[in-house]
Amino acid sequence: MARNNAIQEWVCLSKTFNFNVKSIYFVKDFGAYHMKYYLIIGILLVLSGCKTEDESPASNEIDWVAVRSEDQVVLSASWENPTYLSISELGWIESIHASPDGTKLWYMFYPGKDLASDARTGEFVDDTDIYTSIQESDGDFKFQGILITPSIASEDKTSASGTMVDEDGNIWYNSNHEGLITGDFENENIYRNNELLNFNEVMANYGNPHYCKAKDELWFDRKLDSEIAILKNAAANDFSGTPVLAPAPINSTNEVVQDNQAWLSKDGNTLYFTSNRHKIGEFFDGPGIFKSIRMPDDSWTEPELVITSRVAVGDACLNEVEDRLFYVQHFEKDNQFRTGVFYVTLK
Repeated sequence: MARNNAIQEWVCLSKTFNFNVKSIYFVKDFGAYHMKYYLIIGILLVLSGCKTEDESPASNEIDWVAVRSEDQVVLSASWENPTYLSISELGWIESIHASPDGTKLWYMFYPGKDLASDARTGEFVDDTDIYTSIQESDGDFKFQGILITPSIASEDKTSASGTMVDEDGNIWYNSNHEGLITGDFENENIYRNNELLNFNEVMANYGNPHYCKAKDELWFDRKLDSEIAILKNAAANDFSGTPVLAPAPINSTNEVVQDNQAWLSKDGNTLYFTSNRHKIGEFFDGPGIFKSIRMPDDSWTEPELVITSRVAVGDACLNEVEDRLFYVQHFEKDNQFRTGVFYVTLK
């Protein structure tokens, strides 16, 4: 089981529902369960009032089909037909990434149904690993495939997340694997094909890498997943150098906003990312999915809200022709939580 000192301690500084996401912090790190999940699960824990496990009804008393039907996403005018995928029933899924043709998914998988509640109690059933699923003849994704990186991502002392597979088949992800050498499992670095990239820093906490070959840019999250950074001329410089902050309006100038999970089109000119900028100060201020277009002068258009829900959505990824958008939605009922993997289609 990959977690620091066997128990993760959660500290809730506010039990009010009008809260700043920065009022949640975490004393111990759960392996490579990356900071973006800290944001989302922190939100879920505050919304539940930081209750103990004994105050919650058994999860088998909750009709999750009904919960999903009551918490439908709100879509921009370009998208329609949210479709629920059966792999959601296998466990807690995050960090999804789609193949160019949209028929294969990679994702972070936790075999427990409710990672948010397990993190609250410190009782984990296993670590997080990377799995694959392939679309079946009926269009659904039901089959849970094998681990894709057996030498690092499948061993049980550390965890892996933030998977991205580029057009040349290179596998990118973040992991706290260096903790096996340093003894510090709280920091995470970015890997490509099981190799630690040169730009990583000893005390870094990076996640959710996305490499764009057309622009030779490596986009990733940093600073507790509060901002998106870019390593420019990445491959040309052997993945060394100093990353820069993605410019506004991609990163918000509001310090309480969390921006993360960048996904770029093959040409690097369309960006989808996760942000809670649209919900600051609201009862539920979990993130939604935004879209921005790169202009000829390398500036970006004002982000457009694409998907939002009552609790949280994120992990946007598309097929190469960009007519199918996959995402993860978080659901809550009576202090219990689930994730669901969906896709929507372009009108």
